[in-house]
Amino acid sequence: TAKCSFMVVSSQFGTAASDFGIWSNIQIGMDNIHNATGLPWWATIASTTVAVRCSMLPLTYLQLKAQANVGRAVPDLRNIFGLFRAAMKQNIDAKEKMKAFKLFSMGVKSALRLHRVSLTKMFIAPIFNIPIFICFVAATRDLLTGPASKLLADGGALWFTDLTLPDGKLVLPFSAI
Repeated sequence: TAKCSFMVVSSQFGTAASDFGIWSNIQIGMDNIHNATGLPWWATIASTTVAVRCSMLPLTYLQLKAQANVGRAVPDLRNIFGLFRAAMKQNIDAKEKMKAFKLFSMGVKSALRLHRVSLTKMFIAPIFNIPIFICFVAATRDLLTGPASKLLADGGALWFTDLTLPDGKLVLPFSAI
């Protein structure tokens, strides 16, 4: 296997990732892990992915706790919504409907506060996971198509020995689902 640093390859040939600091930092980090551990490129990519996913577990835990709080608030929210729906079915004027809506809104806020529901915590994992996923995919794709692809041409295993070529058997894409 080629034991050449990504830094050397990128400085010799230039890379599109150098225009985006995050992508190039991910690539340099993967290259450093590859060089420090001696893992083949396929294992470096897989272990980096696992490490990043594990680092996101605390955010996932916060999200799960927030969803549990929502689950505890659902019965109260159903009752409040039922009362609001009943009020809207009555033949009342717009001013009374507005009062009912304000009461409904206050009831929902109170129920969420009572059960410590945080909408921010419910969406914190996707808010962080999506940009990180996009950056890792872009950095990895750039590794595969950029000047560093020479390093990855023989970094595979089993039937996918050349990481720069698509998996003709489609085993890897379907195993990722």
